[in-house]
Amino acid sequence: MDHRDERKYVRLIVSRAVEFMVSGRRYYGVISSESDGGVFIETRGRFHQGQEIRLDYLSPQGIQIQKTGEIVRVTTDGIAVRFRHPGYAR
Repeated sequence: MDHRDERKYVRLIVSRAVEFMVSGRRYYGVISSESDGGVFIETRGRFHQGQEIRLDYLSPQGIQIQKTGEIVRVTTDGIAVRFRHPGYAR
């Protein structure tokens, strides 16, 4: 069993534009997977594990979503974010 088998939330493959703030700077990217607990954002930039992040994006129903979280992984393709309040818009 690897770490993907231990997830608390079901992860969905999506393609959703996102605007986000890290260290007071605005960035843009694409959410490529999401769950109630977090997202993976395909993006470019200099990010570090532990940084605070605020995301703004539209749900599939067209509802504006605002979430806060923490960058938990940085890859060459983007960043993994864990939400501060899983399942709730904040």
